[in-house]
Amino acid sequence: MSAPAFPAERPGALPAKPIAAGVSPVAALEAVMHALASLKLTVVLFALGIFVILVGTLAQTQADIWQVVRDYFHAWVMWVDINLFFPKSFFPDIKEIALPAPEFIVNATGGAITNFHTLPAPGGMAIGVLMAINLLAAHGWRFKIQAAGLRLYSGLAVIALGLLLTALVIAAGHNDKGFHAKPSFSWDSFWTVFLGVSGLVWLGGWAWLAAYGILPLTRSQTVTPVRIVVVGVAAALLVALGGLLAWGMLGNHRPDNEALRIVWQLLQGGLGGIVLLIGCIMVFRKRGGVVLLHAGIGLLMANELLVARQAVEWQLFLQEGQTTNYMRDIRTTELAIIDAADPKNDEHIVIPRRLLEESHRGTLAAAKRDAPPVNVVDKDRLLPFHVAVVQYHPNADVRPVKPDEKTPATAGRGLKEALISLPAAKGTDTGGGVDFAGAYVKLTSNDGKDLGTFLLSQLASEQKNPERFAERVTADGKEYQLFLRFQRSYLPFKCSLKDVRKDDYVASNTPRNYSSDVQLVDAATGVDQPVHIKMNDPLRYRSLTFYQSGYNVTPEGEATTLQVVRNRIWMIPYVACGIVAIGMVAHFLITLTRFITRRENEELAAGDVVHAEAADSPPRKKKSAQLTGGFNWSLVGLPALAVALFALMVANAFRPPKPTDSGMDLLRFGRLPIADLGRVKPIDSLARNYLQAISNREYVKLKDGTRLSAVEWMLDVITGSDRSHDWQFIRIDHPDLLKIFDLKPRPGHWRYSVNEIRPHVEDRFVPQVTAASKLDPEDLTVDQRKLLELDARLKKYLSLVQAFRQPPRLPTPEEFQNDPERAMQRADAFKMARLEIMQ
Repeated sequence: MSAPAFPAERPGALPAKPIAAGVSPVAALEAVMHALASLKLTVVLFALGIFVILVGTLAQTQADIWQVVRDYFHAWVMWVDINLFFPKSFFPDIKEIALPAPEFIVNATGGAITNFHTLPAPGGMAIGVLMAINLLAAHGWRFKIQAAGLRLYSGLAVIALGLLLTALVIAAGHNDKGFHAKPSFSWDSFWTVFLGVSGLVWLGGWAWLAAYGILPLTRSQTVTPVRIVVVGVAAALLVALGGLLAWGMLGNHRPDNEALRIVWQLLQGGLGGIVLLIGCIMVFRKRGGVVLLHAGIGLLMANELLVARQAVEWQLFLQEGQTTNYMRDIRTTELAIIDAADPKNDEHIVIPRRLLEESHRGTLAAAKRDAPPVNVVDKDRLLPFHVAVVQYHPNADVRPVKPDEKTPATAGRGLKEALISLPAAKGTDTGGGVDFAGAYVKLTSNDGKDLGTFLLSQLASEQKNPERFAERVTADGKEYQLFLRFQRSYLPFKCSLKDVRKDDYVASNTPRNYSSDVQLVDAATGVDQPVHIKMNDPLRYRSLTFYQSGYNVTPEGEATTLQVVRNRIWMIPYVACGIVAIGMVAHFLITLTRFITRRENEELAAGDVVHAEAADSPPRKKKSAQLTGGFNWSLVGLPALAVALFALMVANAFRPPKPTDSGMDLLRFGRLPIADLGRVKPIDSLARNYLQAISNREYVKLKDGTRLSAVEWMLDVITGSDRSHDWQFIRIDHPDLLKIFDLKPRPGHWRYSVNEIRPHVEDRFVPQVTAASKLDPEDLTVDQRKLLELDARLKKYLSLVQAFRQPPRLPTPEEFQNDPERAMQRADAFKMARLEIMQ
């Protein structure tokens, strides 16, 4: 009997390396490397990564973003709640799902666990590490060393030099003792040099093109169809690059300093990448580019792991004229106990949130056994009393105590106020809410005397003079202040806010830029100088980066919010992007060169292109290239013809319509500039954007089948034309909404006119919108979401109408003197009209 025939292995597939009994350790290691380098494992890991992102996104509806990052993206094992896949907004009537626990779990816990609703799954950290291992294994298995002897040692030396340069660039990104090192040149000089180097590259490209495509016409080299295509594409790219250079030089279109700074950082990262590329080509030859590309991706993955473990973020909040030397972490809280004799000193005894929550959980468990509250651990006995947390609320507000209401508080403001527990801020809400914690804290002296149970609210520490709102307790003859506040971290220097500025886009309240003028005083380094911080231009000092984050207006005046980050390896993404870009370009050029060479050799071998030389030509006469053997011009002609036809079709689609002799030139009118929400744009773009938002298309289809352009629609809307009220352009995409207006479905997409909707707006539509807008977004049904979407479309339409209406005239001084009451009414009407337009 013949042996069964097995299918041939897929070309390029790795040979199977099974581990059999008695195999050598080398063979076993090869089998393990084969499994770790498998492309199937890569696909599985990518799928698991997408699953982690999905679960983390769904979890943000119930938890804040930092908790999601900790429990899902930075976790080795994440516990996935099954109910996340059934959100209340889509399944409002579904009950909480719980799966029955396996019998061995029920038996092992004595019946304490009979069901569960969370399942374990690999977290983001585990998947990232496995991806890195898979990448390294693929390198070790597939990318074999293609050099030996002196070439190998030289290549390894060059790679070592590239790694050293890369490490130096990354290390130069921070300075523990002062400002981050800035370039010794000006950005104007950098831009000039950049244009000059780009110009040299452009000239070098034309020189290569001449040597590759023009000189062969007069020499013995063969001109093939592939070469003609390459020459044409390269010439087109060089022409485009020359146009960009001319635009930058002649038009003086210089980018901002912030953009040039990023280019400079990328170039620094690319410095080591070029050296690494040379070494990789020496060692791996034709695979040098792809090896460098994978190395850059691996560096990005390592950066995420390092940032997750060592990067820290804070906020620095300053009012104009204020000086401070501490930052705060708005993601967590602490209980601060301060000596009331000197409340402004820096010696504060603090209890972190972790211990507060542990005491709270212990107190809840003790209450079930009628045991006393669990004290916060105080090993150093820094306090003359014990602290026990009776209740802890991550987000809470205060309200007056109701009659006959009993609260845990027995002293302080808790006798008149009570805590209200609030849902945690998600961190991704449009309002940008922040949690303000609240707690009931019981204090007991060391000899067992009850000092009282106090209500502590973090809102008290956010007041202008927090000392007035502090809870006070006396122990051992000393008075202490109690604060629940954001966790602080102190700086070795001081910052003073001299001025903060908010720049808006033209004719709007939309911010264009925030900036702060800060006085930096550091006695240790002798620094005492002003610093300007603005968006996309942070301050880097002592391994800290101060980003302009926000602008606030408080009752005391203007204030700034600076996001402070400690990340010593912040240069890694720039370096990795430079390495990846160099690796991609190198791999593309290497692959393209191999492809062109192979195609030319195939054409020469097939006889489509041959050398021809006269038999009686003189020995020293130059040879000429001749195309014989049936040159196949379809290789070039047919693709060129297809591209030309496509270009004609695109040009015809973008061809502007010709204005009629008797009508308005809508094309030129649509090009007029107009400001919308701070952005200057053509009227045609404004009309298309508004009509797209209201109707979900950029034209209005009339009853006779003709189409009305967006500009024509806008002109009739803003001029108050009666016929515009009969045009069907308001999209309604839910059948229950049609019932509100007594409308019937239509073929195709449902669009209706203003006159069809208007009769039932005030009596039916507005009350339902008002009721739905008061609900939490998570509690909205599908009908209510569609209702609010329709309300947004109608508001968009009304804002366009009101923006072009002439506001009421402001009263004159004479009118104020003659009839003050009516003049005030006109002034109020003007203010209301302006507010409606701005909204």
